[in-house]
Amino acid sequence: MNKSELINAVAEKAALSKKDSEAAVTAALDAISAALADGENIFYLDINEVVTDETGNLNPDYTWDEVHLLGKYDVIWLEYFSSHGIVKDS
Repeated sequence: MNKSELINAVAEKAALSKKDSEAAVTAALDAISAALADGENIFYLDINEVVTDETGNLNPDYTWDEVHLLGKYDVIWLEYFSSHGIVKDS
């Protein structure tokens, strides 16, 4: 099941709007991802701070399906990871 399918399933089962379901699923997946990070070999960078609105949903200007960034906004993704990247000492 991909993220879009999970969002739709959660929306249906929990009687949530797709937007509220997206925020809930994203928060849960982000928490799991952050918990897996050990800060030595696995790192978690939270790009949500630059692509979501005040309610935690993907900025509607940046998306065509409320889940994925439009290609023209990939530069936001690139700039975020370029400025927050981890440089490991050799």
